[in-house]
Amino acid sequence: MAGQKPIMDWQKRRGETIAVGEIRVTPESRALTVRWPQGGLVWNQPAAIWVQRDGEQKRVPIINITRAIVWSLYAGVALVGIACMLRALQKR
Repeated sequence: MAGQKPIMDWQKRRGETIAVGEIRVTPESRALTVRWPQGGLVWNQPAAIWVQRDGEQKRVPIINITRAIVWSLYAGVALVGIACMLRALQKR
């Protein structure tokens, strides 16, 4: 079907540029869109800011340290779980 939107779409978008004196800042975000017949889901997160100064443009990534800590905790729990299972199997 022509013109049909995909079920899942991953996009990067830039927001409105803000100028303060000689500096121009533009936010950039990532969005994951999932569609189904009765509705959908959109998940957004900031990705970076673009800073333009003296004719030079630089992308400054936004790092979500909380997400990194949470995934590290998940990995630690998984490793401890695997170690406990292996130890229980060795005792048999």
